[in-house]
Amino acid sequence: MRARRRRPRRVYLAEGEAPRTEVPPPPSLKKYWTRCGIAEWLVERLAEDAPLLVGIDHGFSFPLRYFEEHGLLLDWPSFLDDFHRHWPTDEDHTSVDSVRNGLRGNGAEDTSASMASCQAGPAALSVTPNISAS
Repeated sequence: MRARRRRPRRVYLAEGEAPRTEVPPPPSLKKYWTRCGIAEWLVERLAEDAPLLVGIDHGFSFPLRYFEEHGLLLDWPSFLDDFHRHWPTDEDHTSVDSVRNGLRGNGAEDTSASMASCQAGPAALSVTPNISAS
């Protein structure tokens, strides 16, 4: 199976009236940001004594049928707990491809069995999480 290309993760910062600027990732072998790198950068920013607004830009919704088939509550915490059981991509040395190829988690099994039946239908969750701290 050929790996699909995903859009690179990028971080932008806008302060005051200045236009946004792209924040380069920390030095590493990777050209773009990793999930862990973004999380660590956010932790550092949140520790500063300044107001901060964080926005995550992604289009994401999840089919209602998935929640029904798995007996999940229709809320964000239930979804995240279930998703993490199948797709533990926050763990060290775990990528989407390693889960998809069956090396980690059980996302490949879950995707082929459940998601195939969820291709159409109403969305249970349509989320654009925004985190703010002051």
